[in-house]
Amino acid sequence: MRLEVSFRNMRGRDEVRRRADALFDKLHRFLDPAAEASITVNREHGTFEIDCIVSNHGHTHKQTSTDDDLRTALDRAF
Repeated sequence: MRLEVSFRNMRGRDEVRRRADALFDKLHRFLDPAAEASITVNREHGTFEIDCIVSNHGHTHKQTSTDDDLRTALDRAF
């Protein structure tokens, strides 16, 4: 499994990458080992928006979450 985390309008934080890795690892039992995920963390006017795209077995699943707290937005996206 491969996870790519990118940031917009903010500097990348290792804390966010580690949390995203931990949440993605929880999905391990439901996904194919060749699954890929892309997470984009965007900050606009103090609100965090998380776009999570997971590709598995030829299907693409997308989830978007917004919150004032980064960790809450990340948890909701997963």
